[in-house]
Amino acid sequence: MSAVTRRSGAARITMLAVALPLWAAGCGYRLTTHARALPPRMRIVAVPAFVNHTRVPQLSQMITAATERELLTRTHARVQSRPPGSDALLRGTLLSATAAPITFDPITNRATTVRVRLRIAVQFVDERSGRVLYSDPALIFTGNYQISEQTQEYIEEDALAWRRLSRRAARDIVAAILDRFHHG
Repeated sequence: MSAVTRRSGAARITMLAVALPLWAAGCGYRLTTHARALPPRMRIVAVPAFVNHTRVPQLSQMITAATERELLTRTHARVQSRPPGSDALLRGTLLSATAAPITFDPITNRATTVRVRLRIAVQFVDERSGRVLYSDPALIFTGNYQISEQTQEYIEEDALAWRRLSRRAARDIVAAILDRFHHG
């Protein structure tokens, strides 16, 4: 192997060693060791069913389950549905849920795209002290879904849209709570 080949190989490795961490940081990837986790004293988190003030009957179950899964995935805490015996309590209230057409087929005048919008109030409370650790009275989440133009292919897409929106809301709620502890 020539000296030029060795130098060019070493230069590639050096460039990769410098570029890879910069690329990873720029893309939002980061190594984590639960630095954004809950404090160690919060081993059990209660997540009672979100109160549902909407006209979407299954929405409370969807978002409660998604939030429980998100907490289990992102923290070391045990999750339960009832407050007794818990170290922290995550309360949620579904304030409104709307679905409104935003685009229409110009020939049939049928809706082709619908926007779903969910407004939620959440509170994360230290059960020992009663202190509110995180609160947001009006989180808003939106998403769109397409309606098939073929009536024989029509699928009840709104339930899937609410499920997707519930998962995204749960991710954002848990991230906001964990960021609160990370940033103090």
